[in-house]
Amino acid sequence: MLKEEDIGVMNSLRQVFLYQASQVNLGSVKGFHLLRQIYGDYDFVGVSSIDCKNYRRDMLDFIGKNDAQMLVEMLMKKKDFLPNFSFEYQTSENNALTNLFWADAYTKRNCYAFGDVMSFDATFRTDNVVGCQRFAQHKNDHDSLYIIQDMHTELQIEKEASKLYTRSIFFDVQTEIYAFVISCMSVLCKPAEDFYQCSCKRFESYGLLCRHIFYVLRFSNVKNFPKKYVLKRWSKDSLPPPSVIQVTGDSPDMISREIFSSVEYCVNRYANDPELLQKFRDHQVQLMAKADADVPIPTKTNKRDRIASILGVSQPEETIVNVPKQVNT
Repeated sequence: MLKEEDIGVMNSLRQVFLYQASQVNLGSVKGFHLLRQIYGDYDFVGVSSIDCKNYRRDMLDFIGKNDAQMLVEMLMKKKDFLPNFSFEYQTSENNALTNLFWADAYTKRNCYAFGDVMSFDATFRTDNVVGCQRFAQHKNDHDSLYIIQDMHTELQIEKEASKLYTRSIFFDVQTEIYAFVISCMSVLCKPAEDFYQCSCKRFESYGLLCRHIFYVLRFSNVKNFPKKYVLKRWSKDSLPPPSVIQVTGDSPDMISREIFSSVEYCVNRYANDPELLQKFRDHQVQLMAKADADVPIPTKTNKRDRIASILGVSQPEETIVNVPKQVNT
């Protein structure tokens, strides 16, 4: 439960939560109801839905028309302090932001492997695309490494394909292996040279072997998957090891997210054992007491300073870069 002196005062964790909720288009009232679900009751939330609405109003007022300027200043700060962070931008004749590019160590690693570049909304308020793409890639990588796929045949070539390709690409290859008996086209086959070419041109178009070649492989009694036709961008080891490109240090925001994730993990593990769950709760209470001793409660800051701390950017003294009238992604 919140301490009495915190009741009615929105602490930084709840402010961060509401800000993050706004990034995925969840309004103030929905954010408040989520807080109630997470913390259990009003006494644990410590604020009302009106407080949440007022906070969102104050945050939007803080950003004002400085959206693009804040984004540029925030990325410039990252460029100054993070050795492997790149950032460039361009403006029009009336100083409206026209082009913006940034890349961190993770993005450069993807570009190193695939040559891919992503564009996104060039404003401070909307930049969720990159995070969604990274989550999808992390999930696909995890599933590819740790989930055993069901086989549709007893062929060795299918088993090898499941070990070579990422999960999503394997499903495509598996379909071709399973369906090779349905139709046949002209296939140039030189098993001794490990050379196969089909008139359907599927490999030339998509970089994946077709069902017709899989038919020829089986007919030719080829047991192993022809690895020369596994393009690196589709394989499980497509990304270079982190040592190839220097990874920047963890930010406080990233560390905080990892702590939240680890606490949630522990709670889920202990959920069915009340005794262990209570011991974990008691340990957290001890950590809270230690935190109070290590970091004394700071003197009250004004509203704008708190918002600036959460957004990671101050109100600019001068607006040089204006918000574009139309944003292309």
